[in-house]
Amino acid sequence: TDIMGEFEIDDLGNFIIIRGPNGELLDKKDNRVNRRGYLVDRFGNIINKDGHVIFKAVELDIDDEIPAPFGFEKRK
Repeated sequence: TDIMGEFEIDDLGNFIIIRGPNGELLDKKDNRVNRRGYLVDRFGNIINKDGHVIFKAVELDIDDEIPAPFGFEKRK
């Protein structure tokens, strides 16, 4: 199950995250994401594409990264 948003990639290989009109972070399909590019609900919980909570916001580290050993890729 995919928990990453869909993004254009910049020349350095980083996700291009869009800032919405209210300051929210969005992927290229206007899905809400956190600063790591994970799909999130309005409470900051990481969700899959079906909207099911995969990680609760309190489980994320200070950088919004998912808990080890689940963090596969570290990106800026």
